[in-house]
Amino acid sequence: MCIRDRLEADDFYDIQAFTKTDKKGFLVLFYKESCSIYGKYYPEFATAAENSTSPTIQFAKFNCEDEPEVVKSFGIQYYPTILLFISGNVYELKGNRGFSKVLAFITEDYKTSASITFPENFTSGDTLEENWLIVAILGSSIIAIVLVAYLVVYMLSLIHI
Repeated sequence: MCIRDRLEADDFYDIQAFTKTDKKGFLVLFYKESCSIYGKYYPEFATAAENSTSPTIQFAKFNCEDEPEVVKSFGIQYYPTILLFISGNVYELKGNRGFSKVLAFITEDYKTSASITFPENFTSGDTLEENWLIVAILGSSIIAIVLVAYLVVYMLSLIHI
């Protein structure tokens, strides 16, 4: 299985929606390129991805130096950090992160870990859609007000002729 190489902040909306159903999941490696431990650990993560037989878990990595607001949202304090997004929940792999431990974690071990709350700023595409609806309504209202004001000015100019 390949590793999705380049996650961005907006991808977490999709991940959250994708993982709410059918035990689908994303295992995400949060890293900093400058971290020496990441350089030593990444081959283990890649080996786990290559050896995974799970058809429902996708592997990805996220460079924390690119978008620090995501790091803050998930409360990531050390690197590398591995989070499993599955069934609408988030679980952190702690301790040994060798490839066999990663494979065990994505199949069963995550069930014994405490779930982390999905950050509110990534919790719902519905909220995003509702915000767009509000913007569209407000935009339409502003256009209508401008048109009415233009008509009033035009009518006043006709009266003075």
